[in-house]
Amino acid sequence: MSLRLPEIFPAPLAHDGTVALVGAGPTVKNHLEDIKRHQEHGQPVVSIKGSHDWLIEQGIIPNACTAVDPQNNQMRYFHKKDKRVTYMLASQCHKDFLDHFVHDEPKVPVLLWHCFADVGEKEIIKNRPLVLGGTTSGLRTLYLMYMLGFRQFHLYGFDSCGNTGVSGHISHEKMIEVYAGTKGPYYATPAMVKQAEEMQMILRQLKDVNMSIHGESFMSAVISELIRKSQEAQREHDNKLSSKTGPEQGIEPIPDHHPEP
Repeated sequence: MSLRLPEIFPAPLAHDGTVALVGAGPTVKNHLEDIKRHQEHGQPVVSIKGSHDWLIEQGIIPNACTAVDPQNNQMRYFHKKDKRVTYMLASQCHKDFLDHFVHDEPKVPVLLWHCFADVGEKEIIKNRPLVLGGTTSGLRTLYLMYMLGFRQFHLYGFDSCGNTGVSGHISHEKMIEVYAGTKGPYYATPAMVKQAEEMQMILRQLKDVNMSIHGESFMSAVISELIRKSQEAQREHDNKLSSKTGPEQGIEPIPDHHPEP
């Protein structure tokens, strides 16, 4: 915070409520034209960490880019800094990483924001908004964009599986075999599995959000399974309410809580 960078404020990007968030999962390669169309329609494209350089190499200059991780090796994802990109960097990022954007040429627009981690940061960061979210850069970016007014999300490269995304860096974590309902197997690291689990929590919390996850992946399969179970529970609930029950049988009470979408 001693860098005195400008901080995130409402609507730093002009938008109609729709945003395209681009992760580094391998399926993003199949959606370049879709991502371009968002910009053609005035909808911001936000790169998340590892997709930054790749998007620029493909001729797509993201409107913004987010970075969250505190490790000092994150500069490996940002060899192609561009003045046309607004870099939204978490204050928990490594100082060397922040210096790369603030002091190294070319100078680029930077906006600072603060993660809520409940590790004492509230004592340091007072009277400023803290951004909730999951354990990955992508999930934290979802909450950040929500705070900035976006409600229609298009997610690309949010795969939560595979170890060779478009960033060019291979995960060396142990891959495990996972399934989503009857779909699979997919191969993911424990961190990827955790991200897919947390996405379900996010969908329950951000109930006014419309979210489209593009690309066949473990993440999309998990969300499809969540929707299927929710619809199944709703049908079961509706069938109970419409079943014929005479006065002598009584009428089954409506549950206090409807199934979550």
